[in-house]
Amino acid sequence: MTTLLRQLNMAAVCVAATVGTANADDQPSCPSGDQVPSDCENATPPPAPAPAPQPQPLPPPPPTESETPVMHTHHPVGFSVTLGGGVEGFANSAASDSSSVGGSWNVRATYGTNTYLAFEGSYIGSAQSLDFFDNVDVQNQNATLVGNGAQAALRINFVKRYAVQPFIYGGVAWRHYDITNQDTNIVGMIDHDDVAEFPLGIGIAGHYKGFTLDARAEYRWAAYEDLALMDNNGDQASLDRWGVFGNIGYEL
Repeated sequence: MTTLLRQLNMAAVCVAATVGTANADDQPSCPSGDQVPSDCENATPPPAPAPAPQPQPLPPPPPTESETPVMHTHHPVGFSVTLGGGVEGFANSAASDSSSVGGSWNVRATYGTNTYLAFEGSYIGSAQSLDFFDNVDVQNQNATLVGNGAQAALRINFVKRYAVQPFIYGGVAWRHYDITNQDTNIVGMIDHDDVAEFPLGIGIAGHYKGFTLDARAEYRWAAYEDLALMDNNGDQASLDRWGVFGNIGYEL
């Protein structure tokens, strides 16, 4: 009897296992697509893929030094005051034979350094020794020709608001000459003269944090000169001049 009951229990277990397997096989699957069966309405959908990160634009490269404009915040037009000097000499051979190359100095105010058109006002000065008296029987052989005057010029800048600024200029000037350290009455020569000059030149300026410097070369035509410098052949000299200068100063 005991053996019969054991066999019946084992048969019941096998039947229950068979029924559970069949029920599992009958569960519907959830197809993908637009047609979703009712058995799948409550199914949890798979998570959506994360969006791909968008590339960030690269920042623009910093401007190079040559492309960096000079920003003058104090004065939009640009105003500078400079002082400097250089060397000058007479272009005419008769005048150059009677004198030496000398020094020059100037103080200049420029209005319009940040624009294409600028105006300059300058004090100009010069000094050079005279050789005209070398062959004259006088005691003092240290004659010096000293010039002082004023100049107004129009300046054209090729670029504006940049660290390096080439330019050309032209204008008009007045210069007063005096011969010092020599008694000109001995040779019958006047010791002073007033001359009109017309300078024309080219230059280049540099600007950095409010400071400015420039270098220029020029030629000056002279008119109304009465100071009769002569060479050994007795030729009267023109007082046309050439010059090379450099200035440094501050810009507003």
